[in-house]
Amino acid sequence: MRTHRKCEMELEESIFMKKSHVFKALSAFLLAATITGTFVPVFAAGEDTQKGSNGVDLTSVTPAADDSAVGESTRGSNGLGERTAAEIMTLVDTDSYMNYSERNASKPKAKQTVVIQGSDYDAESTTAAVEVYSDYEGRSNCLYTPETETVTWKFTVPETGKYAIKLNYYTVKATNTTVERMLFIDGKLPFSETRYLYFPRTWEYEYVYDDDGNRTFDHDMNGNDIRPVRNEVFQWREYYLRDWVGFTMEPFEFYLEAGEHELTFEANREPMIIDTITLYPYIEASDYNEVAQGWVNDGLKLVHLDEPIKVQAEQPTTISMQSMFPANDRTSALTEPQDPSRIRYNVLDYANCNMFATYKVTVPEDGLYRIAVRYRQNALIGMFSSRRIYINDEVQFSEAERIRFVYNTGFQSEVLGNEEREFVFHFNKGENTVTFEAVLGDMIEYVYKIRGMVDELYEAYQLLLMITGPNPDANRDYGFSRIAGSAILTIAKASKELYAIVDELVAITGEKGDQVNTLETAALLFKQMSQDEYKIAGNFVSFKNYIVMLSNWMYTSLSQPIKLDYFEILGDEGVAPQAVASFNQSAWFEVKAFVMSFFMDYTTIGFKAESDDEVYDDYITMWATSDRETMLINRRIIDSNFTPQYNIGLTIKVINAGLEQAILAGIGPDISDMTTTNAITWGLRTAVEKLNDTNDPSVGFEGFDEACEDIDPAALKTCTLYGVTYALPKTMDFPMMFYRLDILAELGLEIPETWDELYDMMSVLQNKKLEVGLPVGLPGLQVFLYQQGIDLYTDDGWRTNLDSHEALSAFDTYAGFFRKYSSPVAWDTSRFRTGEIPVMMSSNGVAATANQSAVSFYNELMNYVELRGLWEIAPMLATVVENDDGTLSQNWSSVVLVTGMIIPRGSNNPESSWKYLKWYVSSDTQERMRNETIAVSPLPTTKYNTANTKVFLNQPWTASEYAAVSKQMKQLCGITEYPGHYIVPTYVKNAFMDVYNSGADASNAMLDRIYDINREISRKRQEFGMDAYDISYSGVDYTKKTGSETTDGE
Repeated sequence: MRTHRKCEMELEESIFMKKSHVFKALSAFLLAATITGTFVPVFAAGEDTQKGSNGVDLTSVTPAADDSAVGESTRGSNGLGERTAAEIMTLVDTDSYMNYSERNASKPKAKQTVVIQGSDYDAESTTAAVEVYSDYEGRSNCLYTPETETVTWKFTVPETGKYAIKLNYYTVKATNTTVERMLFIDGKLPFSETRYLYFPRTWEYEYVYDDDGNRTFDHDMNGNDIRPVRNEVFQWREYYLRDWVGFTMEPFEFYLEAGEHELTFEANREPMIIDTITLYPYIEASDYNEVAQGWVNDGLKLVHLDEPIKVQAEQPTTISMQSMFPANDRTSALTEPQDPSRIRYNVLDYANCNMFATYKVTVPEDGLYRIAVRYRQNALIGMFSSRRIYINDEVQFSEAERIRFVYNTGFQSEVLGNEEREFVFHFNKGENTVTFEAVLGDMIEYVYKIRGMVDELYEAYQLLLMITGPNPDANRDYGFSRIAGSAILTIAKASKELYAIVDELVAITGEKGDQVNTLETAALLFKQMSQDEYKIAGNFVSFKNYIVMLSNWMYTSLSQPIKLDYFEILGDEGVAPQAVASFNQSAWFEVKAFVMSFFMDYTTIGFKAESDDEVYDDYITMWATSDRETMLINRRIIDSNFTPQYNIGLTIKVINAGLEQAILAGIGPDISDMTTTNAITWGLRTAVEKLNDTNDPSVGFEGFDEACEDIDPAALKTCTLYGVTYALPKTMDFPMMFYRLDILAELGLEIPETWDELYDMMSVLQNKKLEVGLPVGLPGLQVFLYQQGIDLYTDDGWRTNLDSHEALSAFDTYAGFFRKYSSPVAWDTSRFRTGEIPVMMSSNGVAATANQSAVSFYNELMNYVELRGLWEIAPMLATVVENDDGTLSQNWSSVVLVTGMIIPRGSNNPESSWKYLKWYVSSDTQERMRNETIAVSPLPTTKYNTANTKVFLNQPWTASEYAAVSKQMKQLCGITEYPGHYIVPTYVKNAFMDVYNSGADASNAMLDRIYDINREISRKRQEFGMDAYDISYSGVDYTKKTGSETTDGE
């Protein structure tokens, strides 16, 4: 019998000997890599299986066979393509910059500079359709690079050393998102962060001017400020390669040996024009004392100003992202400008690292000046936010890299400096620029420590997971100290480091805020687990959650929120402006605000005020359930396009409830958002207008067919009942498959395309303690039904089709994934992040009545930057079906869920309302909505959800994403929501849970619910005055019962 020590050695060898550099590749979370580190690649199927004393499989399992013989299979179209597992691992197996820089810390910095002209690209190695511009905006020999494919330059480095890289580039108008590139040097990713390099655009607000010539914002009909239009400033820009997420503040430094090299940019999004690529030695700014002494030696001194030069922060000259908007803060009477009743944009509120705002400042003479700021930082409780200050695009001294703005519930004001002194800055006579950039500042050291700690903790977690599984028995003695001693040491080390970080942060901030308490809570649990191994199993789930909590702590730290009211340029005299209003000032302001609250409507986003010589032809009101930010986007596009085109004033009210009561009271809107279930129910009650009726051409509105040209037919089907359409689709949700590319490649598994292939690989995943995330209830079952051509209803909606032999067989197949392989019925995206669920369908896994859109799940995953390049999207897994000619093909249908727009009965002017609906769903309008939605998102990868197929596909997808999404959209299904449809998800969920929890036979479980479903359908049909079947326990009486008749259902 093998000893426990030998078992420990084999476990650790299995987990760590084969550990790839993926562990080092991920920033912050590194969850995927720590999982892949526990895997041995599945290539040798012929070896004997070895097991430790716990029965843990320590070797590989034969991968699923390639089912490529299927008739019209498109093997590889799901993202793996022609790439082998080895090629994929080469792409994802890259170190993090943290480890890369530590490894090269002792290497010398370069002393020389290398300039590469854009036009000097290597044509033989370049795959992109580039174009050389001999003269472009004052620059010669520039290179246009498109939004796809690669461009390569060859260059020679004169000396071995570390080089920073900066680009001089010009953005090109496209979809207005941030330019994104991958960087390869000599054919390899230098480190994981070069998988996503962003090059920002420059934007400016469109201001209006009052009678005195002062800049301000436009107003709506209620006198509230309107969010300004952002226009791109097309200009040459110099930008050094950096970590866009914010984990580093300095430029990336690349270690290159003397000689020839290749530099390749692979485009992911947006074209750009490149003038030069410069490799240069990065020199840190000198400290304040040295710089200040130099200014004194040069004869510079503090300038005297009669009055401070005030600059309103909400009116920047330029900004780095369209999502940087001015905001309204009414917590202080002193905030400028302020109004007790109307919305006034008076602060600039931005938080993401690397965002910056630039202001022009004119000073009377060359010399030294101080900067005073009035601000509010009430978001990071007990912590501080940081900004980097540039004067004329230069950080003048090292302390300006990390100016702190401490926490306080109210507004504060201070002259920029530190605990020792106020800082002075050098301004040139005339116009200067001042830039505030969000950075981690002094928090970067602690974020780095937590980042490395998370790596190690997940390695420990995976080692323990291999022993216990995801739900260990708290009463069992696993002998952790004997077979997983290294994991316990890692946990103990993490606890000690966390306590040290807590002490340091308390010393810096003087208090224990929320973020510090989070670290201390984790430290306590880790201490208990490391000191008493019998507490490991009982706290194992909490252990994983606390690691995730630490990862989320890092994301919180990357947010550096500050609300800037204004800043002042001070000379040799003057103090920081007043921060807090006096009692009298506050009291008078609150009294006015209270009185005016009885007269102001803050739910309304009104249209622009009419001019004296312009009166609108009609006025309509829309109630929207979307968030206010979305409606502000609508407001801008309506004002700039719909109203000028139709001369109709449209008022938006952000209201989430009370529509039915409002319509009954005669005060309802002219347009409203509504789910398709409610739209059809209301339509049957004649509470909404019929938009079209194929049975009666005289009913409906003109131009219906034209309005629906670019709407997916599946989406339109959900809004239609018996030929009558009651709503126009606004958004269209449908699930797709998401998978962890790195994990499947490490396991040597093909990307599954069919349910059969997934079924074959389930045992491989299960042996590695991995699971598959599938939709639960009707969202899951309906995929299996419609991929086999089985309708949810039969007899034109008179009864359900779930009792048919084909439907029962589909339910049994679907339930088998849970019954045989214990797929989880409740899960969240954190398990995809950790890699515990490497294959999943974009459903929330809990709700029985709704799918999570592939778009919303895609956007959520894109927030986790550390996973970029490690996951991909693919069409829904397909069912292999036999065609009439005997050949086999795949059906990867996905069922849509739609939110529509209706015209309630009683609308003041249905024709004007219809003009808006038709205008809104048009491709031109949806393109504007898409561009604006993407523009205001902090992430340039954000996708817009629309039922307009043309606009949905014409988004900045990568090539593989576009292939997957366009393929899925060729096979979308819509379910007609017949009367009584609302009850079906409930009973399907009940039947499913009966199979899952009690082991009931799938067919019997479903058949037990058929009576109740059909009874409710018949009851609802009769309620609407429609013919229905007589439903009883003995079966269905196919003799029609008229809608006027009633039934007791017995």
